[in-house]
Amino acid sequence: GQRWLPAIGRLNLRLARWFIRRALGTADERRTMQWCYWPGGYQQACQSALPGRIVFDADNDILSCPVLAPERAQIERLLKDCARHAGAVVCGSKQFLARCAEIGFKRPTLLRNGVDLARFDLQIKAPEDLKTIPRPRLGYVGVLSEWMDFGLLLAVARSNPQWHLILIGAPYCMGTPEQLKNLSNVHFLGSRSAQEVPAYLSHFDVGLLAYRRGTDGDSMKVLEYLAAGLPVAGTDFNGRVQEDFNGLVAVAADAEGLASAIRALLGQPKEARESWDQRRQHFLDKNTWQHRGDEAVALMQELVS
Repeated sequence: GQRWLPAIGRLNLRLARWFIRRALGTADERRTMQWCYWPGGYQQACQSALPGRIVFDADNDILSCPVLAPERAQIERLLKDCARHAGAVVCGSKQFLARCAEIGFKRPTLLRNGVDLARFDLQIKAPEDLKTIPRPRLGYVGVLSEWMDFGLLLAVARSNPQWHLILIGAPYCMGTPEQLKNLSNVHFLGSRSAQEVPAYLSHFDVGLLAYRRGTDGDSMKVLEYLAAGLPVAGTDFNGRVQEDFNGLVAVAADAEGLASAIRALLGQPKEARESWDQRRQHFLDKNTWQHRGDEAVALMQELVS
């Protein structure tokens, strides 16, 4: 309704400001912190005129995001304004962090995604809609967007009809590719809640990472695949997948390479799997949300000290 009645937007803003100030109570305004996610969060913080230092959370490289390409000039201006007012910027993208000095951001900090290990109980029963799908099951869980290389998945599925590709998630700014939908060994199951995801992951055989090369960001789904004990194969989408995940992901440049990587994971000897599992657990212990929370709190304490 805000598009047709701008007054609603102004009313919402006043209400939000009142609720936040009420929640703050008698807190020392010099020690309050506004954690602003993406440009929209920063705009709302400016409009609300609330007290406290600003931490800008860029998540990934906003300036290379294809969905935001038409708004790039506007976003560049907004980021430069944000850089003048923010006490720090955090991001899971090393690519964006490299831009921070050029934009003018102070205190750029890498703050990656994390995982809640307690969510992934490997004894969970298989969901009913998985029981009718034969193994091996190659699974993807996440948004179905233009960042994905559907042509790569199509080629793998066509050349390996004995494998079953399972895609869980809703389309974002695009339709579901018809060629994939028409293959008998590709299964689109739609969206599932976060609570349901562990049950699916624990009954896949390989987790798929099928982003287009040049896509930026820190893939949280890889952390969840690993937390479920799931071998992962995919593209080196940001040029740093091996580095970011300590060599735990099998990466490939094309469909033939991805099929070979999947084949190797499915036939992995017991000794190799045990070695991988030890490295997986060591990596995950250092990448929990508890660790990320500690890093964020340490940053905020520095800003108010």
